[in-house]
Amino acid sequence: MDIKFGLIIVAIGYCIVYFFDSFFKSCAHYPYLRFLEGTGLKVKFFNIQWSTTALNRTLLRFGNIRSNSNFLHIWFSIGLIANLVLLPIAVALLIYSFIQNFLPSQENLVLSPVIPGINLPASEILFYSATLVICSVVHEFGHALAAVKEDVQVLNLGLSIIFILPIAYVNLNTENLRGLEPWKRLKILTGGVWHNLVLSFVCYLLYLSLPVFLSLIFHIGRGVTIYDATKMSPLIGHRGLEIGDIITKINDCEVRSATSWTNCLHYVKRKNGICFDPDIVRDLDETSTLKHLTNGYVECCDESKRGNVCFEFIDNDNGILELPSHVCLPARKMLNKSDYYCSKKELKCPNNLHCFVPLLNRTRLFKLEVMNKPVVIYMGLADDFLITLRVSSYIPKYFLRTPLVAETAKKMLEYIVIISLGLGLINIIPCFFMDGQHIINTLLYIILSKSVDGEKVILISSMICLVFTVLLIAHCVLAMFPLYFEIFVHLIV
Repeated sequence: MDIKFGLIIVAIGYCIVYFFDSFFKSCAHYPYLRFLEGTGLKVKFFNIQWSTTALNRTLLRFGNIRSNSNFLHIWFSIGLIANLVLLPIAVALLIYSFIQNFLPSQENLVLSPVIPGINLPASEILFYSATLVICSVVHEFGHALAAVKEDVQVLNLGLSIIFILPIAYVNLNTENLRGLEPWKRLKILTGGVWHNLVLSFVCYLLYLSLPVFLSLIFHIGRGVTIYDATKMSPLIGHRGLEIGDIITKINDCEVRSATSWTNCLHYVKRKNGICFDPDIVRDLDETSTLKHLTNGYVECCDESKRGNVCFEFIDNDNGILELPSHVCLPARKMLNKSDYYCSKKELKCPNNLHCFVPLLNRTRLFKLEVMNKPVVIYMGLADDFLITLRVSSYIPKYFLRTPLVAETAKKMLEYIVIISLGLGLINIIPCFFMDGQHIINTLLYIILSKSVDGEKVILISSMICLVFTVLLIAHCVLAMFPLYFEIFVHLIV
């Protein structure tokens, strides 16, 4: 289903739910009001909230166990130290990322906003939403657990879905929180970021260990398997590739994993020449009249010879060879007869072989070695592989037919590592509506309370938060502007 159509369905669903919610409330429909009260649901415009107190007793019991209490004291003390170290780093990264917006290249922004369908594949929106649930739940669980440890009442926990973005939250007794000693209050305020950092680290270790865990049911390091392709992929079909094919080599580049697959495709872009035997060239040459095209290229093949390609002979020897500068050769036959490749910059061919470069503008010749199948020859762009095929390093061993389980686990871990770390970094920055706002306020109180009036401490804290809030918003706008501008131009054209 198209993502736009799906979002429209969600929007219509929200409108219907909101209409009936307003209708039943206006009529004071008792069963409906009782249902909302019993379930903890609240319906707002494009927003559904759910809250519960069912976990309060469990959290309280867990925090009051003596062994757990000692562990939690050490745990959140380490978290506080980690947050104090992270705070200046996060601020420096934000300033550096903001400056990057004014530099010529913005490709490697340290902090970059993520918007599904813009700079995040719309097809991965489920991963994005699920990751937000996990990361926000872990974040709020950190606050709740630290609050229980410091005897601050947890009022309720909940989940809010804003259109399609889920966000967890926890409500604490603010009077209890304000009455705590500043350092104890900081442990609660930094508990969420600390849990995000730990989650990111644990998932990163799992990500690195994934090949070991999955080696029981998947072959790893033997090539890549195609597990999905777009409907319009020019690579799938008769004499081409199929779903489930295992590719082990592209030209002379060994394919061992998804990373080497990408590297090999870029390698073919650079090394596009082929080493041919001059005797075979003479036998198969079908050169017609040379034509010099307006774009600077030369055409030496007759238009009726669709399987033929015009090659330019490249030689670094000063000797005279009895070979023409341009030859028209059948691409499939020639690729099947050669296993060596070269380029204009690297004329490294074995003895008695010479370098010929196909005159194909941006297209390239690809020779794909597929496990248990004949060689597949393709003439086209490297992007055809990168955009229209989805490959995996995990090749099923036994009952599994596709590597979907492995790829889902890998993708989920990638998202959790990145988003959990990003959530921690953003929350520690002193901005309004972030944990950083309360953290910087408490830190300034600890540092300045003996020499500065309490109201002035709040004023200084508010000014700092204002500066970094404006900086964060400006960075997000500047970082996303080129993408929105490109989409706008594309829609007009």
